[in-house]
Amino acid sequence: MYAFTFPSGDPVVATPAASVLPGYVEGLAIATVHDVREAQDVCGSTPYGDVGKCDQVVGCEYWNGRCGLQCARLATGAACHEATGCAWDETLLHCGWIHPTCEAVTQSTHCAATKFCTWDSDTGTCARAAYECEDLIDEQHCEKSASPECAWRDDSEDGDEDDETDTGSNSTSGSCADLRQCETITLPSECSTHRGCAFSQQRGACVSLNQVAVDKAMCVTSSQCAVADTFCNLDFGSKGYCQNCLPLVERGKEVCVDDIVVAAPAAQECKDACFAPDVGGVNAFTGG
Repeated sequence: MYAFTFPSGDPVVATPAASVLPGYVEGLAIATVHDVREAQDVCGSTPYGDVGKCDQVVGCEYWNGRCGLQCARLATGAACHEATGCAWDETLLHCGWIHPTCEAVTQSTHCAATKFCTWDSDTGTCARAAYECEDLIDEQHCEKSASPECAWRDDSEDGDEDDETDTGSNSTSGSCADLRQCETITLPSECSTHRGCAFSQQRGACVSLNQVAVDKAMCVTSSQCAVADTFCNLDFGSKGYCQNCLPLVERGKEVCVDDIVVAAPAAQECKDACFAPDVGGVNAFTGG
């Protein structure tokens, strides 16, 4: 069920990059300025100061004194700039929360309600707290950190399936680390822990999914590739972009299992999309 449904009855259409961001729920990623305005009206219609009512609306979250859009779901710079309380980082290609206005807080209890502010009892003022991402032990604060920008890493992302105990606390289910520019990350295992980053098997490097999506159609299956004679190459493991079949068909179906040319997870996608008997455009090359 979609939280944001517009007059046309259609759910929000996400940009290709948005659909592969960790935590993405189909239909919730906001891509255009118009969509932001419509969606913000939904969040803003909740009772003022009612945190529970706000958090019940999928895609909305109470933060910094108001009910607003979840900034991490905003897929483009234009959408992020339009959203109240959100800030776009052009280097990291990431929409994050604006740092709380600590200086405007006049009560110590309110100041202490966030790890991003600290109360100075000597001066009776609230100021920004000095901290590092590693100091934020819960996902909520980690994901909202604006200075520095941080990303939450779930323990499950390490591939350890032996320990699935639900402790009921985010503090023991992961860790917080600096949100980094994807291209600066060298370890494949570290690449996948940062939002919007994925390790490209073809390039042998960590890449920004937003940058890839500028000129390539992102996908998780070949059925999402609208252009004829293309397949989803799953270059990033469970996701990838639509790759042209035509340069491959002359080499025969065996090219699909050559992991230097086609990422191993996409071998079957390659065979089904590029060498299927009923694909007319490719058949002309395969003689099927």
